[in-house]
Amino acid sequence: MKKLIFTACAMLAITACPSKDDPEKTGQMYLSQARDYLGFERFKEARAAIDSLRDKSPRAFNAREEGILLLDSIDLFEARKDLEKTEKALALNPKGDLKDSLDFDKEEAQQKITFFTKKLAHDKANFKKH
Repeated sequence: MKKLIFTACAMLAITACPSKDDPEKTGQMYLSQARDYLGFERFKEARAAIDSLRDKSPRAFNAREEGILLLDSIDLFEARKDLEKTEKALALNPKGDLKDSLDFDKEEAQQKITFFTKKLAHDKANFKKH
């Protein structure tokens, strides 16, 4: 009888305790923030939101998988913006060291675009739902 009462009290205590937030829900909140920041081209804040997801919701496995794809997208978008800026600066016909520097920046942005495009395709192909 004592075991039955103890078990009933233990079950009641377990169900009465507030449950922790769902880690996936919290992770999706951070992803939403990162997407919003990306929409406003605030790359640093978008990356920070994904870092917060990694730090504060380590068990949000699906959100973390999506975060990898979003981080690839952030890097790709930023590289495209850098290329656009560099091409605009080159259109002004700079000379000397400035032209060399801009040519280097343009080539670097093109390489980043190529890399992140391939990385995003690879990560999409290996995406897993948990």
